[in-house]
Amino acid sequence: MPLQFTIRKVLISFLLAVLASVSSLVAPAYTGLTVREIPVNRESSSPPQTETPVHPAYATLAEVNGPGTYFLLTIPVAVAGLPLLVRSRAVRILSAVLITGWIIIGATSIGLFYIPSAVMMVWSARGKSA
Repeated sequence: MPLQFTIRKVLISFLLAVLASVSSLVAPAYTGLTVREIPVNRESSSPPQTETPVHPAYATLAEVNGPGTYFLLTIPVAVAGLPLLVRSRAVRILSAVLITGWIIIGATSIGLFYIPSAVMMVWSARGKSA
């Protein structure tokens, strides 16, 4: 397998990890309902009445979990980018194992977004040393 083809697969894996992290930061990850009571003016002799409109509310990971989210989402990007700096098959294998571990650990939340990146990294690790 040509060297350029292997590097291209690593680069695609890195870009897919970046895409997963950016979409995790930007896309609304939490939904809820906002309820607010609004007084309604009726006749003064009747008891006070209120309306309670319900509106959907959306929040991103950073809004709910704080700024530590930015650091956590850079971990898989850094792991996927490491084989671009150190071009050896051992680093690609380590990166594929670490990204797969990230998927397993975060499978209940955002881990599954990194499956395309892991698949590309595993595919690149199968190739000869770069």
